[in-house]
Amino acid sequence: MLPAGPAASTRGRTALGDISNVRKYAQLHDGKNAKGLKPVEQKPTGKATSGYAANGRVGLEKSFDEVASRPATASRKEPVDKVDAQDCGNAQAVLPYLADIHRHYRESEPTLLASATFMEKQTDVNEKMRAILIDWLVEVHLKFKLMVETLYLTVNLIDRFLEKEQITRNKLQLVGVTAMFIASKYEEIYAPECRDFVYISDKAYTREQILSMEGLMLSKLSFQLTTPNAFVFLKRYCKVAGIISTTRSKTELLAHYLVELTLQDYKMLQYLPSTIAASAVYLALKTMGQTPWTAELKQHSCYTESALLPCIRDIHALHKSAPTNNLQAVRKKFAQEKHGAVSGIPPAASITPATI
Repeated sequence: MLPAGPAASTRGRTALGDISNVRKYAQLHDGKNAKGLKPVEQKPTGKATSGYAANGRVGLEKSFDEVASRPATASRKEPVDKVDAQDCGNAQAVLPYLADIHRHYRESEPTLLASATFMEKQTDVNEKMRAILIDWLVEVHLKFKLMVETLYLTVNLIDRFLEKEQITRNKLQLVGVTAMFIASKYEEIYAPECRDFVYISDKAYTREQILSMEGLMLSKLSFQLTTPNAFVFLKRYCKVAGIISTTRSKTELLAHYLVELTLQDYKMLQYLPSTIAASAVYLALKTMGQTPWTAELKQHSCYTESALLPCIRDIHALHKSAPTNNLQAVRKKFAQEKHGAVSGIPPAASITPATI
């Protein structure tokens, strides 16, 4: 901790990595280091000197000097796919690790998913109740203006918890708000407080009940919250398909709409998140009159058109039935102008892949 007083408040900040940081660090405490030892004066010879004579850090400044004076050399070049060529200058794109990251996503996605038959273990809740709950949570998610990832993680937590714990129907909404409470803590920078979820549930549950359920859910799930969902695959496949833009194209927004339609449908749990994301991208491209499946999409998704066909048919059926479905939260959400009003786009007339 910096010392109090004028010296601390007026001292200018130096850039991380500046050599002067090392040489001047000991002077923060009136010329003494934390052990009360005065630093050795910097010799003008350029030879190695120690920042602290008594702490064994001999050669510390030498290493900084060598790094600073070392000539710049070309970094080791990693092969970059043409899809990612535009991000070569963006360090946040982590291009050298991108292939490994997505390989890890594909390998780990089956490990933290609920079984497609978990509802058979429940005696007092059913698929319809689950759909109603998720439809309501979509509205809550929109009202709180939460991250997209929060919604996907919320649904994942609900399903995995219901697979492990039998509950009564009067506790199902409690499970839902608690799952979103946990997901918000995990994904959001400024997560809603517990009292916000008490309010949004019309005080059906108390703060103590939500916190108690939070402890039970985390215990049942062994605190394992990190799981790749359809959204992370969808972002990648949209980029590969070339439908991502700064203004978000209608094709990209339509793919997001189709994936969110699957969240409420219990039978979609039979498909992996990557399968759902790839099928949604295929169907969005087909609906907008574009080439639905390219060699790049096949390479990056590891799916062929024929392998995706069953999932494509199910999502297409959801798209066609959306206007007449009793649950309208997702459709109303994507009817807004900020989401491109893509829920009003009519479904594709035919979905048969060209290779079938």
